[in-house]
Amino acid sequence: MPMLNRNAANRKALFRSLTTSLIKYGRIQTTLPKAKALRKHAERMITLGKKGDIQAKNLANAWVYEPRVTIPKLFNELTPRFMDRNGGYTRVIKIGYRSFDQTPMAIIEYLNPQEPKKDLAFNLTLRKLSGHQFKGELDVVKALEHLKKDPSSPYNPDSKPYLSSKEIGINKQIKKLAKKLSEAKIDISQVGEMVNSEIENIKALKEKTFDPKMEEFYKKHFDENTTKLVY
Repeated sequence: MPMLNRNAANRKALFRSLTTSLIKYGRIQTTLPKAKALRKHAERMITLGKKGDIQAKNLANAWVYEPRVTIPKLFNELTPRFMDRNGGYTRVIKIGYRSFDQTPMAIIEYLNPQEPKKDLAFNLTLRKLSGHQFKGELDVVKALEHLKKDPSSPYNPDSKPYLSSKEIGINKQIKKLAKKLSEAKIDISQVGEMVNSEIENIKALKEKTFDPKMEEFYKKHFDENTTKLVY
């Protein structure tokens, strides 16, 4: 059976097109099977970019469409991100299912270790942790500082000997965020402003949207004297 229900010629044209879009925009949304299959082509482009010779440019030029746009971006913008990295230039993030046929969907992106604020995974992690802070479940900056002092211990020094599944998840997210900050040489002191910005976004979203489930959550987790947001 042809891969992705396409013959060889159509499959090649598909991945040339997807590779072109990924290089142009840095990240694209597609089906999960296509994203996984695209990775080897996307990573090969960076390998060619790191070689940087005429032969490598000719091979890249023969694969991508719109070479006047994609070749300069590949060799001058994307490749320099990965000069100290051997492989693992892309990331696939599952984002749920397509509504009309339940096909699993994903975002594939080139990593951006020097600028995590432009990195989708970094922003998703920061958003999740900001949500936990908004609910009063942790202080992100204090958790990062504690992790820096003792990497082997949980994010919360007052945690019980056995962490709940939620605490385990938060612990993983804190470590992931700490790694990103370290790679980008961003000081922990700058995180507070990022978290506060995300919390303001959460508040603004809640003020625009009425959700009965959120109303129920609010009543369950906050006392009556807490200043109430309009959901």
